[in-house]
Amino acid sequence: MRDRREIEREMYRARNDLEASLGELKHVVQEKIDVKARARHAIDERFDMVKDKAQDLADRGKHALYRGRDGAVAMYYKGRYKAGRAYDASHDYVVENPLLVGAVVGGVLLAAVGAFFLLRRRA
Repeated sequence: MRDRREIEREMYRARNDLEASLGELKHVVQEKIDVKARARHAIDERFDMVKDKAQDLADRGKHALYRGRDGAVAMYYKGRYKAGRAYDASHDYVVENPLLVGAVVGGVLLAAVGAFFLLRRRA
């Protein structure tokens, strides 16, 4: 049979384990019940996420600005400072759709001539 000291040591260890477990359980329950701290933590997480997203968008905007500026400078040094990218895009569109562009230009000219004759007739 075990002696009294061994039993007391075992009871002492069991009591310490029980107190530690009870302390952990108390801490966990306080965390679950503390709604204000949980809400503050959730808000802080969202704020950090939005802040990171805004910083990312700002970085992307700066990158686009620098890329556009560098492209414009490159166009200038290529000797195409007057034309640029807008001219190239519109030129490609006209080459791809000549009938549509011709119809629009013809309509504008007919409207101008019609307005001229209408104003001339009134006078």
